[in-house]
Amino acid sequence: MQVDRKALLEKLQTSMIGAERGEFQNNSFSFKEGYVHAFKDFVAVSIFLGETFKFLKGSIRAAEFYSLLTKYTEDTVDIEVTEAGVDIMCGRSKATFAYQEDAVLKQVEKMDMEALSWEPVSEDFRAALNFCLLGLREYALEGVRVKDKTVLSVDSKRLNFFVMKDPMGDFLIEEKVVTELLKFDNMTAVAHSQTRLFLKLPDGTIVSGRKKMDTDYPFDKILSTVVAMEKVEEDPQGVLPSSFKQMIGRANVLSIEYGGMELLKITFSKEGIECESQRAIGKYFEKIEWKDPPKGMDTPIQVTLESSSTVYALERSKEIYLKEYQGFRRLVFVGPNSKCFLAAYTIEDTK
Repeated sequence: MQVDRKALLEKLQTSMIGAERGEFQNNSFSFKEGYVHAFKDFVAVSIFLGETFKFLKGSIRAAEFYSLLTKYTEDTVDIEVTEAGVDIMCGRSKATFAYQEDAVLKQVEKMDMEALSWEPVSEDFRAALNFCLLGLREYALEGVRVKDKTVLSVDSKRLNFFVMKDPMGDFLIEEKVVTELLKFDNMTAVAHSQTRLFLKLPDGTIVSGRKKMDTDYPFDKILSTVVAMEKVEEDPQGVLPSSFKQMIGRANVLSIEYGGMELLKITFSKEGIECESQRAIGKYFEKIEWKDPPKGMDTPIQVTLESSSTVYALERSKEIYLKEYQGFRRLVFVGPNSKCFLAAYTIEDTK
């Protein structure tokens, strides 16, 4: 059958998110009833190819099949399903992809997607995932925790908090799952099984991510910390000028190296913001002015910040306040429905 090569490639490109590469059993596209399924344990994708592609059946190698389609230049190719495999013909060329053991379809059938109960996705769910993605996979509390409307993530330097418009269930997913889910836009519906989170797209595509055990996740304790660090009127607060990020980048060239971190000494006052860094080879100093006058900074406040997590927080907000809780300081970056609590060490911590 002659098919639109580019149309098929567009669908399969999305499917590759769920496919393994190399000599793995799950390096497979599994075709059935107009769908192509791909599965690599922590994320799986089921895409409806359309009525035109219902003739495709069986399981074949994914990476190689996709790669060959990209190397043709013609708009159309001929694809035939035979007893031996799937043939692709273009011009004078012919390739046959032998059937593989259908491990992917077995995994998909175990998910029992027909029995799922679907609910609308909160329109800001993707924004919440993106806000809470830390980019850190070697931490005891690694992952993004969701409970009703609240989304949390935490490491030794940051605590992220996001409140969605609508509830999304109760689950914990790993960072690598979040990274894959963020590759999809326009999520319209959500469903849950005991072990997986399912999301549906407008074209019928279903993507699922593996859930992580959350029995030991201290959700209530973290949430109580967030509540305790709510901003009050007397807290030092302000809006960081755009030049703050550039200053951080320059000062980081000579950042203080301490405990595997790159630290910068920051002084907030009503006159401006000072940044200092120093190491054996040299030192750096810069002062910038506030665009709008801050509040509660009549007495200068000195803190030490980790440079990369500061840049991370700045990408989420420039509105800040300083809070001390249980003997620890936090520089809090505030968004419309979110907060990023950044560890603000004392100067003595770096000596």
